[in-house]
Amino acid sequence: MAQGRASLIVIPREHGAWAMLFVPYIVGASIAGGFNVYMLAGLAGVLLLFFSRASLALLLKSRAVDGSFGPDRLRRWLNFAFFFATGGAIFLYLVFAGDFWQLGAAAVAGAGLFLVHELLVWRRRERSAAAELTGVALLTLTAPVAVCLSPSDSYGLLAGMLWLLNAMYFGASVFYVKMRLRTSARRRRPGTIRERLDAASASIAYLVGIVIVLLILSATEAIPAGAAAAFIPMVSYQAWGVISGAEYRTLKTEGIAQTVLSVLFALMLISAYRM
Repeated sequence: MAQGRASLIVIPREHGAWAMLFVPYIVGASIAGGFNVYMLAGLAGVLLLFFSRASLALLLKSRAVDGSFGPDRLRRWLNFAFFFATGGAIFLYLVFAGDFWQLGAAAVAGAGLFLVHELLVWRRRERSAAAELTGVALLTLTAPVAVCLSPSDSYGLLAGMLWLLNAMYFGASVFYVKMRLRTSARRRRPGTIRERLDAASASIAYLVGIVIVLLILSATEAIPAGAAAAFIPMVSYQAWGVISGAEYRTLKTEGIAQTVLSVLFALMLISAYRM
C-alpha cells in the first residue's frame, strides 16, 4: 500500500538540495522578522515548485537519452503540471491578494534560473559545474522570498545580500563534493599534499573567491562582520579535508558533516544580523 502511494509522486532525491531549500528560507525569515502566515504559504509554494522541478528534470533526461519522455511520462507530466500550477497559484495569490509585489523580482530571477538549469539538463549537462551552480542559485532564492514575505522594509538590500551569502556558501559544496567523488576510488586517492591540492584546485579557487568577496562586503559594510565569520567552519572543514585526505571518509559521514555545517552556518548568520 505504501509503495503504491509512493509511486504516484515523484520525490526529489537530491538530499543536499533539501538543505539548500530550507536553510536559506529559515535564515531569511528569522533575520527579516520571524515567521507569519504568509511565510508558511510561501514555504508551501516553494516546496510545490521544488517537486515540479524534479518531475520535469526526469522527463528531460529521458528525452535526452533515448528520444522519448519514457514509459512513465504520464505520471511525471501530471506531477509536474499539478505541483507547478498549485505552487504558482499560491504565489499569484500572495502577489495579488496579499499585495506582496516585491516577489516579482524573485519570480523573474527564479524563472530565468529555472530555464537555464532545465536547458542544461536537456543537453545532458546536469552534472556540470554550471548546471549545479545554477541549481544552487535557484534553490537559495528561497532566502529573498522569505524576506519579501516579511514585515521588513529592507527588501532590496537585505534580500539580495542573503541570497548572495547563501548561494556562495552552498556553491562551495559543488566543487568539494566533485573532488570527493573524483578521488573516492582507491586507485585515484592522492597520496601527497601536492596531489591533494591539485585534485582540489577548483574547490580551493572557489574558496579563495569567497574570502575575497566576503572581505569586500565586510569592508564596505554591506554585511555585518559576523556574517563573514559564519563561513569559517565550512572553509576550515574543507581546507582540513583537502590536507588530511577527505577521500577516506564515507559519503554518509560526509553528508552528516555537511548538514551540521549548514545548521551552524544558519545559526551564525542569523546571530550576526540580529546583533
